Amino acid sequence: MKLFSIICIVVLLGALCAPFFITVNGKPMLTLDRVIDDATPEALDTPTVVYRWQDEQGRWQFGEQPPPSVAAEQISVDDRITRMDDGWHVKPLTEAETKPALDLQAPGIAGYVQGGQQLMDKAAAEVEKLNERAEQMEAMRRNLN
Repeated sequence: MKLFSIICIVVLLGALCAPFFITVNGKPMLTLDRVIDDATPEALDTPTVVYRWQDEQGRWQFGEQPPPSVAAEQISVDDRITRMDDGWHVKPLTEAETKPALDLQAPGIAGYVQGGQQLMDKAAAEVEKLNERAEQMEAMRRNLN
C-alpha cells in the first residue's frame, strides 16, 4: 500500500511538472511567468483576445495566434460573464430571525422555514443571473457568426 501511494504521488508530480518541460515549436508549453501573469487580478479583468480564421476546408479555426499566411479576425472575449461570485451562500440565521413567526407546535421550526425561504430567494437570484449570462453568451455567439 505504501509503494502504491508513493507511485501515485510521483505520477501526480510528473503530470503537474510535465507542461513546464514539454516544448512546442521550441518553447515550453507553460512557464512560471505565464502562470503568475495569468493569475493577477489585472489579467482576470482584461478580456481575452483570440483570432478566428477559416482553413482550406472552410471550417472556422480559433487560436491565440493565427497562421502567418492567413487573414484572421481578432476577437475580444469578455470571459467575466462566465464567472460566478460565491455570494449565493446563505448566512446563518440570528437568534432573532429564528423566533417563530408562525404559530407552530414544534419549537425552532419557523427558523428552518425562514432559512428555507432565504435559500430559495438566493437560488432564484442565481438562476436569474445565469439566465442573464446565457443571454449575453448567446448574443456574443450571434456576433461571431
